[in-house]
Amino acid sequence: MKIRNIREGFVKKVLITACIILSLFHLYTAGFGLLPPMQQRVFHLAFILFLVFLLFPATTRSPKDRVPWYDIILAIAALASNFYIFFVFDYVAFRFDISISFTNFLIGMVALLLIIEATRRAVGKELVILCVISILYMLFGYLFPGFLRYRGMSLVRLVEYMAWSTDGPYGIVLQVSASYIFTFIYFGVLISKTGIGELFNDLAVAIFGRTRGGGAKVSVFASGLMGTISGIAVANVATTGSFTIPLMKKSGYSPTFAAAVEAVSSTGGQIMPPIMGASAFIMAGILGIPYVHVIKAAVIPALLYYFAVFLAVDLRALAIGLKGLKKEDLPSIKKALRERGLMLIPVILLVALLIRGFSPLFCVFYSIVATLVISVFNKKTRISLKDFMNSLIEGAQKALSVATACAVVGFTVGMIGATGLGMALGDGIISLAGDNSFICLILIAIVSLILGTGLPPTACYIVVAVIAAPILIRLLEIRPLMAHLFVYYYGMLAVITPPVALASFTAAGLVGESPYKVGWEAFKLGAPAYVIPFVFITSPALMLFDVTIGGILFGLFRGIIMVVAIAASLQGFIFDKIGYFSRIPLFISAILIMYSSTWSNIAGIIIALAVLFIHFLMMKSITNLQKE
Repeated sequence: MKIRNIREGFVKKVLITACIILSLFHLYTAGFGLLPPMQQRVFHLAFILFLVFLLFPATTRSPKDRVPWYDIILAIAALASNFYIFFVFDYVAFRFDISISFTNFLIGMVALLLIIEATRRAVGKELVILCVISILYMLFGYLFPGFLRYRGMSLVRLVEYMAWSTDGPYGIVLQVSASYIFTFIYFGVLISKTGIGELFNDLAVAIFGRTRGGGAKVSVFASGLMGTISGIAVANVATTGSFTIPLMKKSGYSPTFAAAVEAVSSTGGQIMPPIMGASAFIMAGILGIPYVHVIKAAVIPALLYYFAVFLAVDLRALAIGLKGLKKEDLPSIKKALRERGLMLIPVILLVALLIRGFSPLFCVFYSIVATLVISVFNKKTRISLKDFMNSLIEGAQKALSVATACAVVGFTVGMIGATGLGMALGDGIISLAGDNSFICLILIAIVSLILGTGLPPTACYIVVAVIAAPILIRLLEIRPLMAHLFVYYYGMLAVITPPVALASFTAAGLVGESPYKVGWEAFKLGAPAYVIPFVFITSPALMLFDVTIGGILFGLFRGIIMVVAIAASLQGFIFDKIGYFSRIPLFISAILIMYSSTWSNIAGIIIALAVLFIHFLMMKSITNLQKE
């Protein structure tokens, strides 16, 4: 739902003030120290909900240019209830009474209901449905059949557990939003004011513009670069797609294919370090490991993803005979770097500090400071006082949906912890898989895709992390970080998986094509990405575990051959057009390489190499005949 456009008046001033207070609060705590955990979370959520009720209309028929009286009441109620929790939480949490007072029950209930309603407005119905199911299961679990049966709890106990403990909406997930995520979102907003997006686009066009089907490769490269900062597929499509999609159409690609390339390329930003849709921070927090371990493990899988996309667009360009852009249409790398190259320093500084092991808050705070200082040296990148104030307002507004999602998934996280549903689901998947680890991985991948449907990346990761990842860790004894990256990868792919493919639908809107045509084209284009997790979870060296030169080389070779085989089989082209007698063996070889057995890997590699070699010889013979 689009936010209101309030142009003037007292409410406008209140909105601007609240946004600035929220952003400055997070900048201050990032640089000078966080408040005690519960106070940090509640202050953060109080202003988030306050702004959501003022900015997001209740329905499509609600006023878009003013705030009705009932939304003002809800906004004040959100602020008041959360500040009440802010001041009395310690007293309530550490009381000696068996049950909470009626006043605290009532305020807790109001706070929880406001979180749910704010989510409906700012995020959508999918998370609300999941939240309501979680609540109903906690209340009426005794009505469920079989292994899903749970004794249930009273409404008073539910409110006490969710509103007055750190196991529900006010738990660790909200803490990550209240510290890391907001500050990184602000960093992305601030550095975009310097024109770094134009720099990324110019570099992409200069490097890949003259290659075969260069427009699509520009999209892949530019979207990957933007993804390292934004990490949100839908936002990435909207940001880079307005430039890259017309460029692809100019190169000769159809509008549907161009939109699909942008959707798939932007989706990869959610797994591309260093930010990964802010999920890397939550992953590190949940697993209790240094942040740098997460991004190290994610690097090679992310590069394999983009290799798969590059290969698919190159094969399509080869199949339809596309050429590169003319030299005179390309921007100058030197000019681009001269005008905005200095703004790469804050990004490099961020990555360098993270790799050195400093805390994410320390890293992003000093990257923000570096952005403000370095931007001054060039008039094209200079951030004026007006730009800075606008960045504070825009940063707060961009964080609303993410922060609200982080709060509402706390209902599901709390439900899993209170009811033990994760263990029950694990037992159910064991019975379906029949103790076959490969089938279990397939079932977990499908569950993660379903759970990720319609969710923003941060909420998507949290949901799959609490439901799907523990099953892999407990049943298959997979390392926790590998299991979490496996389920997050599939949850992320939900945004290009029909029938609900948000990234594809956004790209379709930019070209005026059918969302479902773009969705299925993106699904086919991104198909190699759906099998990559099976490679890295069975080749730990690719995630920099048990590192040996042989392990990394074999894992990379296995992954590259599998990606080439499945991309060629779906695009119907290698060195020339291929028929089903070649496409089917290539597809089968990719499935064999997916499997964890060494012999199946070897068989798949041999089949793929044989088909590729045969078509290479055919291509050479045709070329020789044409020369004669």
